[in-house]
Amino acid sequence: MYAPDKLEKWLEAMEEHGLNLYRVGKTGTVFYFIMGSPRKVSYCADYQNIADEGYFDIHRDAGWKSTFISTSSIQKWTLWSREYSMDEERPQIYSDKSHQLKHAKRIAITYSCMFLPLLIIYILFVVANIYWMSHHSLDKMKIINMTLHVLLILTFGSFSVRTWLYYRRLSKRYKYNL
Repeated sequence: MYAPDKLEKWLEAMEEHGLNLYRVGKTGTVFYFIMGSPRKVSYCADYQNIADEGYFDIHRDAGWKSTFISTSSIQKWTLWSREYSMDEERPQIYSDKSHQLKHAKRIAITYSCMFLPLLIIYILFVVANIYWMSHHSLDKMKIINMTLHVLLILTFGSFSVRTWLYYRRLSKRYKYNL
């Protein structure tokens, strides 16, 4: 969900190859497909801070089907799908470019706020471990501990960076398509 545009494109390509999405795992990271006929399906991964029943009704009335709704209180994602025919234009939930950019920016800011404190803590742990190792003997557990913290820094940092890259891709796309 850190690059919703890439997820949507991938799911649409799978549908065009005849792999029809029939279920998404509880965490939203595992996708189950059945072999079927190729079809044109538009997907939209939508992040909402608060999603009431009116939000769902509006999209359902417009012909969208909720394929996945996250149960997390932190990450409120809904994956919408809508089948369309070859002669139709690809449907989009949000056609307003400024709304899509604001949405992408909100995702990037939210994930940065979630992961930045963790990154700072882990960086402090790594600095403390380096200081400790420079003044004391090398301990196997300290090396493992520092390695794990570096991996966490790279993981959480990549989540935040990917959301900002998503925002950047959209802003470039809309800048040249205006």
